[in-house]
Amino acid sequence: MPTTCPTRGLSLTHGNALVVTLLPALTGAVDHSVFSRRFTKTRLWDVCIEYGCTTWSNLGGIASAIYGELPSAKDRMHKVRAVVSAGMLRQLWVAFEERFGVRVLEWYGTMEGGAFAYKPPGAGPVGSFGKPPDVLELAIVDDNEQPVPPGVVGELVGRPVAGPAQLEYFKNAVASAHKTRGCWMHTGDMCWRDADGWYYFAHRKEEGGIRRMGEFISEGFVRRTVLEHPDVLDAHVYGVPSRTGAPGESDVVVAVIVRERHSFDAASLFERPRSSDPTCRTTSSSWTSCRRPLRKRCRLASSQLCSMRPIRASSSGPAPQSDRGFRGCVAEICGPPGTSARQPARSPAGR
Repeated sequence: MPTTCPTRGLSLTHGNALVVTLLPALTGAVDHSVFSRRFTKTRLWDVCIEYGCTTWSNLGGIASAIYGELPSAKDRMHKVRAVVSAGMLRQLWVAFEERFGVRVLEWYGTMEGGAFAYKPPGAGPVGSFGKPPDVLELAIVDDNEQPVPPGVVGELVGRPVAGPAQLEYFKNAVASAHKTRGCWMHTGDMCWRDADGWYYFAHRKEEGGIRRMGEFISEGFVRRTVLEHPDVLDAHVYGVPSRTGAPGESDVVVAVIVRERHSFDAASLFERPRSSDPTCRTTSSSWTSCRRPLRKRCRLASSQLCSMRPIRASSSGPAPQSDRGFRGCVAEICGPPGTSARQPARSPAGR
């Protein structure tokens, strides 16, 4: 059996680093593990090549940050066989596997327990985070705690097959009871399942989906297309209240980190989604302060970006010279409509 060597760049205070990378080495499930002091997308493949790593963990936007790097010979010089992923974008999935010569093992889990699913490489549809093991039961419920049919987005809940979900927050009985109401562990994640029982992530309950002109926008399509721009290092897609004032409607915004801010051509960024899909609509752009790379703020909430004060600029030409230092570009781009809960075939919210 080939030696298995996982690597991770997250702090050991992070549950993913503990469960996916440290514990397998301590229990002898893998040969050994490699830890970096910090995650660095520019040196990930260097670490894998130097230490012979065969797998690494993707969390949230790490994969999109890696994909946003310029292609190089190192993309295939490593021995990585699989990426253990919690959040691989559906639109990025196949392209990522083909470029780097890896397979994606997607999974979902909560630190509180009670909800877990996984999808081995090659099994099930791309975009799904899998099915639960036999010892757990998952369900999708509406705001009234009632199960919803396949294809409809609702909150993901889970519990052991043998009994009710149990959780005790420290000195907070009210929160504990609310989290496990109805004997189910409530995850706060909005998900859906298909007719074959495969589960898909949509969005966090408190963030809501990105809806424009009555349709859910495929956030994954927009992010992947922007990341393929040679001058873009990283990107985050989010929604802001629509300027039309329509209830529940959003304008779609993409915050990007660029290689050379002063020479960046914003017009080329707008053309990229439109050339990939003729139904894509683009409007104006703006620039906003972005003092640190987006991936260093991996827990950044969309509300924080929305609170930044943009500096208006033309959709062509460099950013205003008055905005000094390392900055990001925020471009308002409306990608092709995604899928509403009534039409699940293309995965709501673009995961």
